[in-house]
Amino acid sequence: MGKYTAILAGILVFGSFPVFAGDNNVLKIIQTSPPGALAGNNLSSDQSLANNSLVAGPTQQMIEDALDGALHVGDLSRMDQATAPSGVQSGQRNTATLTIEGNGGQLLLLQDNSAGGTSGNSAQLSAFGADSLGAVLQIGDGNDASLTVGGGASGLIVQNGSGNANSLTVGPGGSGEIIQNGNGNTFSTSVAANTSVTITQNGNNLSPVGVTGMQVFSTSPGTVSINQTSF
Repeated sequence: MGKYTAILAGILVFGSFPVFAGDNNVLKIIQTSPPGALAGNNLSSDQSLANNSLVAGPTQQMIEDALDGALHVGDLSRMDQATAPSGVQSGQRNTATLTIEGNGGQLLLLQDNSAGGTSGNSAQLSAFGADSLGAVLQIGDGNDASLTVGGGASGLIVQNGSGNANSLTVGPGGSGEIIQNGNGNTFSTSVAANTSVTITQNGNNLSPVGVTGMQVFSTSPGTVSINQTSF
């Protein structure tokens, strides 16, 4: 845990700055690469004339909970722009594409492969409207995540391990959650209307649901809950 404490509390905050693409939009990001890294970190932000939006990072407690497998979508809460911690990309070849539209959207980002590996993490995030709140935390190497939230949504993706892939779209009704621990897991889901999504995978190379991996699509107003545990 000391490594993440240092990242959030001990590093000189370069690359942490406000970006104004509408009114009072704030972007806070710290990007670090080790000496001799093959490639640096990449970040792209398009706030699309949003108002009062925030791109920041998870709190130290959220990081610890994520590493312990105890961080859930219900733990997300809106942050103050002035006191929110910075988002972090640490390691090699991390990249992120961030888009916020409308008013009051917030996104939280942590990508870290500094413990080893050169593939890096990759994330694409989008948030829409005042009730939107999204978070992606990826610790490992070669992870990939795409998160889209909207309406009354929250949305959460946590990936610990390497080579995991993910995609989550949460529509008008809200919530959502995907947690993957292990290596080589994959998942894709899209559920609309009064949405509630909970998916947890623990283990390596779990048997897929669907032809090309874990996939869920629903036009019903229902709930999707999938849990797999295997090592």
